Amino acid sequence: MSDPVSQDYMKEALEQVRQALGGELPEPHTPAFEQALRRIQRERPDLLDTLKSLQDPQALPPTNATHQANLREYAPGRSLVFDYLERLMQKYTSYYSIPVLNPSWDEIGAYVAERTEHTGLLRAGVTAFWDRGQNLVTISASAATSGVLFFTGAAQGVSWVYGGDTVSKVSLSAGQELRFSYYPGE
Repeated sequence: MSDPVSQDYMKEALEQVRQALGGELPEPHTPAFEQALRRIQRERPDLLDTLKSLQDPQALPPTNATHQANLREYAPGRSLVFDYLERLMQKYTSYYSIPVLNPSWDEIGAYVAERTEHTGLLRAGVTAFWDRGQNLVTISASAATSGVLFFTGAAQGVSWVYGGDTVSKVSLSAGQELRFSYYPGE
């Protein structure tokens, strides 16, 4: 669906399906959707493929193929981009209860810089050791590098909970050793 001709055709076809059904499209994979398929098959068989394509994830445009023209409303309050995003979020929330984060560009830039430092530490040979007998974790940076390290399971440095997991971010200097107590399940 990346060329304008097929996008225009799909917009028109979806609008015709909506009109034929008297308003909104039901959610795919529901009894109401199956009823809509049967009704379209009886009354407007020419639109059947359009309606079926809504059940096929391959029919949705990839995120890098969303063009500015798709922001135009084809009906009051409706555009292809927002139809796609609604469908995407409905699908996501049917599988996950973890919230979707929406950081600003500045936050994304800072995060990418920190993850780059994290990767540098891992490549330089940062080590982590958990002494289960003493419930003590030791993280050691090599003498050659420093940077930000992310890890899960324990609250150290800057930490937050996402999806039930504790995520921590610490800054390690070259040759630094970080030690902390760790009690699983707490």
